Amino acid sequence: MVLGGLNTRQILERAGYHIENAWKTKEPKLAEVLCDDADSALSRAATAANWAPKYSDDQDLRNAIAAAYFRLSELQRHLGHDDKAQNSSKIAEKLE
Repeated sequence: MVLGGLNTRQILERAGYHIENAWKTKEPKLAEVLCDDADSALSRAATAANWAPKYSDDQDLRNAIAAAYFRLSELQRHLGHDDKAQNSSKIAEKLE
């Protein structure tokens, strides 16, 4: 599935980039923005993994999205956003 000019794997890579940079930054507000961007990208990837026929049976892709959601939840928890972290963890569990 192509969303916004990117395919699902590219969207997943984009989310990973945002998560990685959020961990690296010393700016809490920037980290929060990057988390939100990662969450948005992962949501798009998860939607494609769940609904696009091309990806719906791709368990490797679903596992990669789940792993990214778990990394995001760790970061959200680190930033003090426990509710968001819990939500990200739940989504990851559903994808596995």
